[in-house]
Amino acid sequence: MFGLFGGGKKSPTVPVSAPIGLGAENWKELMSGNVAYVNGKKHATVNENMPQHRKANSESQLPLAGIVACSDSRVVPELIFNQGLGRLFTCVTAGNIVDSLVVGSLEFAVTVLQVKLIVVMGHTRCGACIAAVGAAKDGTEPVTRPGLVKLVHMSGQTTPPPPPPPAGHLEGLVGCLVPPARAAVESGASSDKVVDETSRRNAIYGAEAIITMSEKLKERFEKGELTVIAAQYDIVTGEVTPIHTFYPNKTLTEQGNEAAEMYNVVYN
Repeated sequence: MFGLFGGGKKSPTVPVSAPIGLGAENWKELMSGNVAYVNGKKHATVNENMPQHRKANSESQLPLAGIVACSDSRVVPELIFNQGLGRLFTCVTAGNIVDSLVVGSLEFAVTVLQVKLIVVMGHTRCGACIAAVGAAKDGTEPVTRPGLVKLVHMSGQTTPPPPPPPAGHLEGLVGCLVPPARAAVESGASSDKVVDETSRRNAIYGAEAIITMSEKLKERFEKGELTVIAAQYDIVTGEVTPIHTFYPNKTLTEQGNEAAEMYNVVYN
């Protein structure tokens, strides 16, 4: 059911509060790969014979998980989770922003490739989040994320947000991160932690968006056929820490009320 993760040292096993059933073994595999990466070891799924490996994957793909990650050049999911070719279905945007194009890509991963686990992964020292924190402190108005005009927040709010104001592409991207940045600033996070807190909140926001924007993904989620996890990658240590899990077999409304109360991730 619904569970929360904290920090601390990891072992290559599923934490007791991790999802049981669909997605659990895949999450275990990712964490095992991350432990190997942190320790400087090559994981068993990384095939040394690349020409043969390419040929074996040329006819079809069966990804272990869908990953939404930042386009930061230091954040490479295949390396971080120590996975080989054909193992991860990755969607990469600056600030790991979840919009309609990302959701459409994930619909393909889930409905066609039968992916059972999606991880939205933020990271420490994120440049996009740094810019968003500065904008939030300056009083910049948030920009509605492209494709999120029909988003129903976990609080039950059904009024669509206003259309985005005119902005350049980069300004629009940063504006999409102003809501989690503003919430992080208002949470009282210290100046040395507010950027990483923004990244954490944004990952949770993105995970929520995945199962509210898409009827296809929401249906799989509510049937217990899809697990969505928000996580944070530390670019210094290499560790991935799960921070929030949307478990199957619990309605989005029930899950959302708990998430809103415990994390204040619904941005007004």
